[in-house]
Amino acid sequence: MGWEWTVSVIFWHGTVMLGAGWLVALGYAVAHGSFKGLQLSFGQAISWTMLVLWLAVLMYLIYLSIPDKANFSLFRCWREAWVMWDPLLLKGIFQKVLAFVPLGVLLPFAAERFRKCRLALLAFAGTVLATETWQLMARRGDPDVDDLLHGLAGSLLGYFLVRLCLDLFEQRKLRLDLLLQALAVPAVFAAEIGTAFAVYILQPYGNLPISPIVKQDMSSVAVELAMPLAEEAEPAPVYRYTLAGDEERGRAVLSWVSALTGIQFEAPPAGRSSFSVSDASGEARFWYDGMDGSWRYWKPSRPGGRLSASEISTKREMLEGWLDSHGLLPGQVSMTIPGGSFFQWAVENAPIDESGVRYSGYCTAEFADDGSICRLVCSIRPTKEITTEPILSPKEAFEQISAGNFRQYITFSQGDQLYVEECSLVYMTDSKGFDQPCYLFGGACLQEDGTSRYWNAYCGAVRR
Repeated sequence: MGWEWTVSVIFWHGTVMLGAGWLVALGYAVAHGSFKGLQLSFGQAISWTMLVLWLAVLMYLIYLSIPDKANFSLFRCWREAWVMWDPLLLKGIFQKVLAFVPLGVLLPFAAERFRKCRLALLAFAGTVLATETWQLMARRGDPDVDDLLHGLAGSLLGYFLVRLCLDLFEQRKLRLDLLLQALAVPAVFAAEIGTAFAVYILQPYGNLPISPIVKQDMSSVAVELAMPLAEEAEPAPVYRYTLAGDEERGRAVLSWVSALTGIQFEAPPAGRSSFSVSDASGEARFWYDGMDGSWRYWKPSRPGGRLSASEISTKREMLEGWLDSHGLLPGQVSMTIPGGSFFQWAVENAPIDESGVRYSGYCTAEFADDGSICRLVCSIRPTKEITTEPILSPKEAFEQISAGNFRQYITFSQGDQLYVEECSLVYMTDSKGFDQPCYLFGGACLQEDGTSRYWNAYCGAVRR
C-alpha cells in the first residue's frame, strides 16, 4: 500500500464525511430557518442538497472507474477521436461535458451571489481543478487536462441556461446577450464537429489508425539506420473493400448463419451496415462489420475435445461446403487444424483474380462438446484496386520516424537507442474502408540497462 492508496482513502472518506456534514447542516438549517445567521429558503436547501449528492455521485463514479494514464497534452482526446473517427470517443467527450452541467444549474439557485458571472466562474474552475487533481493524486479515473475545459464548458452551459430562464421568469422578456451566452457553448462544439465532418467528407481517403495523436519526444532517443533506404518510390495502388457499406450483405450473412446453427436472431436495425444482434435468450450473438464485410458468431459453451480423423473429415466437408455455397471461401485458401475441435482457413499472398479482386484474411470455426458450432468467424476480406497514388520514398518516411511523427505504444526512456533494421511496404485499412500503403519500420530498442526489445512503427505512405 503506497502513498497513492493512502491519499485515495483519505480523500474518498473525507468526501463522504463532508457530504454527510453538509446534509446534517442543511437539515438543521431547514428545521430552524437559519444558516450561520442567514435565512436559507427551502429552494436553497434543496439546491445545496442536490449539489452534495451530485458531488458524491461524481466522486463515486470516478473512484470506481478503471485507472488510466494522466494526459497533459491539450486537445489529445479530440485528436484521438479524429484519428480513430470513432463516435464512441466523441460520446465520451460529451458525457464529460454534461457531467458538470448540474454544477452550473444548481449553484446559482443555492446562493444568489453565484449568479454573478465572475464568482460563478471561479467556483466552476475550482471544482473542476479539484476533481482532476484528486484523480491525479489518487490514481483514479483518467486525469486529463482536456477535462478541465470539458468540465468548465459543462458548468458554463448550465449556468448560462439558468440565467436565461431566470431572466425570462423575472423580466418577462428575452435578452439577446443572455441568449447568445446560452448558445455559446453549443455553438462552439457544433462548429468544431461540423468542421471536422466537412474536412473528413472532402478528403479522398479516411484516417489511418496508426496516425500519431501526439508527436513523440525523440530528444533523449538515438535513432540509427542499419540499412540503406531508397530515395525514390514507385506509385502504389490503393484498394477498397468491395463489401464496404453493403447493408444487404450483412443481413444475408445473418440469415445464412441462422440457417446453419438453427438459431433465430433478432432483426438487425434498419439503415446500418454494421450491427450486433442476439437471440431471444441473449446468449448467442452475431456481429457484422460493414466497413470490410467481416463477421463473427459466438455463444457461451464448453469447447469440444479432440476430433477423430473421420470426424475431422466430416465436419470439414460440411463447413467448406457451406462456405463455398455462399461464396465466403475463395479458391486461394489453405486449411489448418491447430488442435481440438478448432478449424482455420487462411488466405496469404493470394494473387489478384480475373475481376481485379484480391483476398486476404482468415476464417475459423470451433465446435462445442455437444457437436454444435460455438464459434464462427469470417475475416476474409475482398479488396479491389481503385487507383494508384504517389507515395513517400522509404528515406522520406524514415525522416518522419526520426522526427517523432508516429504512434508509440511503449514509452521511451532516457538513453534508449533505436536500431532500424527493416523497412517494408504494407497495407492498412483506413476509416473509410480503403486499404492504403504504409511503411513499417522495425528493429531493436537498446535500453540504458543493456536489455533490448523489439520495436516497430508505422508511417502513412500516400503523399498528402
